[in-house]
Amino acid sequence: MVKEMLKTSERLVPDKMQKRVNDRVMYLRHLFAYEYVKKSITCDSSILDMGFGEGYGTANLGSYFKNVVGLEVEKKAVQHAIKKYQSENCRYRIYNGREVPFENESFDGVISFQVIEHVLDTERYVCEARRVMKTGGVLILTTPNRAIRLDSGQKPWNRFHLREYGAVDLRAVLKKNFSDVKIFGIYGNDKLQKMELARIQTAKVVARLDIFGLRDIMPMKVRQIVSNIINNIQSPSKSDENIEQFEIDDFHVSESAEGGMDLLAVCKK
Repeated sequence: MVKEMLKTSERLVPDKMQKRVNDRVMYLRHLFAYEYVKKSITCDSSILDMGFGEGYGTANLGSYFKNVVGLEVEKKAVQHAIKKYQSENCRYRIYNGREVPFENESFDGVISFQVIEHVLDTERYVCEARRVMKTGGVLILTTPNRAIRLDSGQKPWNRFHLREYGAVDLRAVLKKNFSDVKIFGIYGNDKLQKMELARIQTAKVVARLDIFGLRDIMPMKVRQIVSNIINNIQSPSKSDENIEQFEIDDFHVSESAEGGMDLLAVCKK
């Protein structure tokens, strides 16, 4: 029996993401990036997923690509993913967050979704991704779009984010290791865009009110209760009809990155 993982603001658990509209939208938004990979890289490729979270996205790719490996720094997350998702062509491994445990040019593609904002040494992180890519390979990563989340000079209100990136900032980081870098935006439809902006505004207000940093010292379960209350303020309804009205097709990629919910970078070696 697979031990149940807790959903947190930084680790999505699919089974826990279907009760509230905001949760379902967040899940679909993350899953969309994995579907984008399947449309961008040929199915006979080997893929490395750096920072797989709960493991569902890596497993999703495992049903399409010939070989997929997911890396994570948390032992419990790796054990969970192995028990729940591992298959013949989809494997999970722990790593130290610095050195990727594979030889040079081991993979056709490397992906890393919603990870770079957590990384202390971003230059090494990107360099390692490039090192294990074959010549002609591609790195695809996503990260929240600072342009719609933060005011000028404002620190991230998400306590787990060391920094957040605008399109220009992200390109500059990636250009140190890749000459061919394209930055896109991941958008929802009009309703989803409005919902996300409303959610962000609520989060900003909460961050401003928390002048003593109480969120940082709250136990995880208490933080999750508070987060759920905040999310419910912006959720239009809890009915099944409203929850199920959104699908992956409600998201799209645009060459105009500035207003996207997330930035999507495509780097070729």
